[in-house]
Amino acid sequence: MFLEAIVAGRPDADGAPVDITTGLRRYRRDAPDPLHWQLDPRFGHFARCDRGIAVAAEKRKSFQEELTSLNSKEAVADAISAALIRRLQTLLGLPDGAIGRDSSLTDLGIDSITANAVRNWFIDLVGNQFALIQILDAPSIKKFSSSFVTPSITPPSI
Repeated sequence: MFLEAIVAGRPDADGAPVDITTGLRRYRRDAPDPLHWQLDPRFGHFARCDRGIAVAAEKRKSFQEELTSLNSKEAVADAISAALIRRLQTLLGLPDGAIGRDSSLTDLGIDSITANAVRNWFIDLVGNQFALIQILDAPSIKKFSSSFVTPSITPPSI
């Protein structure tokens, strides 16, 4: 780390903070005086979720109930796409409407760390296991979401 600090030298004159950071700890998104790295969406996975496991389980149950109430495979894929878009906007710190169903996940700047966060969130939400490479190789959010319309999450009437 010391060598990296020497190689990095002095910060640029553009005013952006440049530093080498180690040992990051979790933080609250609503902290009154956040550090500059806490505002960077790339460090969003360090944000503390104080709502607890019970809320996550309730959210999963309600989303799965929503999926089972839908009456077509397209509707299920659309619901999964919408949830994924909301999650990506949160993870990447993008405004509403910045991501479309035809957006490529890699074009959005998804790296392996963010892809793993998406994978874990998706497994918690829907319950389906899948390989990380499916996220990175997906041509679009729509195609990725459609690949999960399986008998285990497809409405019973289909």
